Amino acid sequence: MMKSARPADSPWKDEIPLLRNYIRKRISNREDAADLIQDVLIKAHLQDRNDLRNPSSWLLQTASNVVTDFYRKNKPVPTEEMDPPVEQDFSSYEQLAVYLPPLLNCLPKEYADALRLADLEESGQADIAREKNLSVSAIKSRVQRGRKLLRKEVETCFHVDTNPEGKLVDFRLKKSCRSLIRYEKKLQ
Repeated sequence: MMKSARPADSPWKDEIPLLRNYIRKRISNREDAADLIQDVLIKAHLQDRNDLRNPSSWLLQTASNVVTDFYRKNKPVPTEEMDPPVEQDFSSYEQLAVYLPPLLNCLPKEYADALRLADLEESGQADIAREKNLSVSAIKSRVQRGRKLLRKEVETCFHVDTNPEGKLVDFRLKKSCRSLIRYEKKLQ
């Protein structure tokens, strides 16, 4: 496997945690997931980011296609059993996830770090505790507290619409949330 470029060198660096999380949730084998992440990043570097209306959505759609191709290649299906291709649309959750990195920067460092490691990089809480030289319960508390603080930040920065079951249906950025408005302009 090729050694990947450092994320700091990439114009896509802000989307790399989102991409990593998206692919790792769909591919259980870490080596395969790393290969697919690399494939998507190669495609991303070949694409002129300035030509894209919404680069994050393009990146997730490309990741979705790469994951689909991976499963098609590794699991032959007789043609008569194949469903016709369906145009995929990303859920409101995945669209909202684009804003998580700058929202995490609004949290106190100990909570932001715990959430980044546990939720975006999918590190185990025991591993994080060892790395930070803290108890597992301390990390668990930081992750839970961080999630509550992050939820408050989301509610502060977005008008959120939910269905009767409480699931996210849509969201709109509030004009009062200047840091995310600047971030959104960078994405466009």
